[in-house]
Amino acid sequence: RFLDPTFLELTSELRRCPDKPRAIENCIRELAERGSLRQLRRDLWTFPVFTTTFCDLLEAELAHFEGSGLPKGRPNTMNRFGFVLRELGFCEELLDPLVADFVDPISS
Repeated sequence: RFLDPTFLELTSELRRCPDKPRAIENCIRELAERGSLRQLRRDLWTFPVFTTTFCDLLEAELAHFEGSGLPKGRPNTMNRFGFVLRELGFCEELLDPLVADFVDPISS
């Protein structure tokens, strides 16, 4: 419900891809031809990760937190509007497992 089906397909395909440079290039080319990946420039790709439903829910949650008056850390001194998602509990139950289960296996 929260991970985009394209992201799930992409990570599944890349996990099955043999760990050889030529095979990986072929897997990436096939995924790009299917529209699962879009190349922005050499070695820089974009793809959906979260569903629109999840993004809407996250945006609403962040708006509620912003309006709550609770203290909030900002990512850096130049960013007055960002959030530190770890402070809100998003890392332990969402982002850390996402990286461990989906991103790490395909990024090496």
